[in-house]
Amino acid sequence: MREIARKDFGFIFYEISDNYLLSTLCGTVGLFTVDFFLNKEERQNYKNKGLSYIDELAGNVVRFYDSYWHRCIITNVEYIIFGHFNSESNESYTLYRLDNKSIAFDSSERWHNERFSENGYIFNGQILNQNIFEIHKNVIYSIPKEIYKGTLKSHNTPDNYRENKLIIEYKCYGTTYKYTIDLFDEINLQKLTNSVKLFRQKIENIINEINTERGKR
Repeated sequence: MREIARKDFGFIFYEISDNYLLSTLCGTVGLFTVDFFLNKEERQNYKNKGLSYIDELAGNVVRFYDSYWHRCIITNVEYIIFGHFNSESNESYTLYRLDNKSIAFDSSERWHNERFSENGYIFNGQILNQNIFEIHKNVIYSIPKEIYKGTLKSHNTPDNYRENKLIIEYKCYGTTYKYTIDLFDEINLQKLTNSVKLFRQKIENIINEINTERGKR
């Protein structure tokens, strides 16, 4: 992440790989940031107009932040853990942990039991090849803020004996958040916001890609 420009009490504009992230300070009494990646049209406008366009865009965000909320991501994420657990599958399962330096895997299959313990599941894995990290490192910038609005369950929520879950854990500003997306619960899946649905699909695709990449080595 490289800072390109900032305006005091206004915005910070970053470059991340081949994309651009705008973080805009909003609110009056209660201050908060609206953080999102520029879309294709916005990137073109920035290319044509430069930082004056970013200043203009940030002004629009301040005035109409509700219109941008569905695009917001969670920033300052220390790490994200993700994986897929299916109680009816005979195949082993693996959890992955990604931070700003590396990606690791844990194939111990302890999550489904340890999540109910006093301390919960604690990741203990091995570092993967750096090439795999380079391919997937920007996943840490993909958690949608609307994940807070979902009806997602925590890791240790009692459930049916049949489970098919996407596992998500991340740490942000010193607080750890743990969610599961129940892939058996079609009704609740339909209730997810579009940004959370896209995030779910992204994580599922990445799990499959990493599993394939590991299988080639």
